[in-house]
Amino acid sequence: MQDLIGTYPLLALGLVLFVGYALSLYLQKYSVPHILVYLVVGFVVSNFVFPDIDLAVEFAGLFHSIEVVALGLIGFKIGTEIQIDLIKQHPKFLGVVLVMEAGAAFIVVFALTFIFLGDLTLAVLFAGLATPTAPAVTVEIMRRLKSSGELTSKLNWVLAFDDVIAITMVEGTLVFLHMEFTGELRLSDFIVGILQEVGLAIVLGVVIGYLLDFPLERLSEELGMMELTLGTLIFAIGFAEFLNTSVIMTTMVIGATVTNHGGDNYKDAQDLLEIIMSPIIIVFFVVVGSKLLLSDLSHFPILAILYIAGRSIGKVTGGYIGSTLAGESDCVRNNIGFGLLAQGGVALGLSSIINEQLQQQGLIEEGHLVTSTIVIASVVSVVMGALGTTFAVRRAGEVHEVS
Repeated sequence: MQDLIGTYPLLALGLVLFVGYALSLYLQKYSVPHILVYLVVGFVVSNFVFPDIDLAVEFAGLFHSIEVVALGLIGFKIGTEIQIDLIKQHPKFLGVVLVMEAGAAFIVVFALTFIFLGDLTLAVLFAGLATPTAPAVTVEIMRRLKSSGELTSKLNWVLAFDDVIAITMVEGTLVFLHMEFTGELRLSDFIVGILQEVGLAIVLGVVIGYLLDFPLERLSEELGMMELTLGTLIFAIGFAEFLNTSVIMTTMVIGATVTNHGGDNYKDAQDLLEIIMSPIIIVFFVVVGSKLLLSDLSHFPILAILYIAGRSIGKVTGGYIGSTLAGESDCVRNNIGFGLLAQGGVALGLSSIINEQLQQQGLIEEGHLVTSTIVIASVVSVVMGALGTTFAVRRAGEVHEVS
């Protein structure tokens, strides 16, 4: 079997892609999130279909390429949701609430994981990974409940920008990780590292975003718009890797640049681009799921429980404190944190980057520990996110009709 996979890797990849997509379509009627299906398919394939083969090693080069491209495309999609006009209209609310809900999750998870593990590096990494929120679950619940009102509007605002703060914070933890490995734990080195990991990515994203937007707004054919956008993004992803800067930050800034520079051709390009993204994202989450091994599950229960509890406490508490400082009503400050409990693609993608860096340093077990904890937490948080959002909008009195 190993020889067959080694000789025909696309056969195995195609089979996994087909099974993952077919299952997601079937389970869609039961409201099972697609990401959960893909993670489970990857786990089953890795542990039961090919138990004697280390797929991560066998397909190391292919998996890396898929992961990098998927992260780049996810970053671009996040960027296209960033509306500068919204920041200008509500700077205090967005700034304070975003910093507080992400910061509180970081602090609480750091404290709990450091006490449990006694490892500063892993505690910082888990704390960084606790900051992203998956908007899809929350938005879908609000759509199904047909909620509208003050809480619903402001929760949507926070979800639109949450991953920007989260990605910035995680990039900071990656710089810390690099410094930890090199032994250069000085403030000046940290600042230089942030400038390379985040600052360079922002500059690169703005430049490429403007260069993309100029011809994009002059095209009239949607297919041509998509091809130009996809080609530009792949170039940007490769160039960011060449410069050793953040891929997801680079493409996120590209998305934000074309969205806010003027014109709306990026919307037409994005509609077709999402069709191309779909199989790449499927394979990406299958790959992430394949990294969760049965042997890893013996390590996760207490750590995963601490991570989930710490993140939930941080999001709810931070949302309350941030809304209070921003002068929001009881309706918002008492409920907004419950709509931020879900985690998903961004956290999984960032955990994959951290896992790769840990393994490059020979920390195989630590890499598996990060992956297994975040995968399990993401699965649980999907349920918690749905329940938390339902609770929040019902308590706020903003549910008008259940479909």
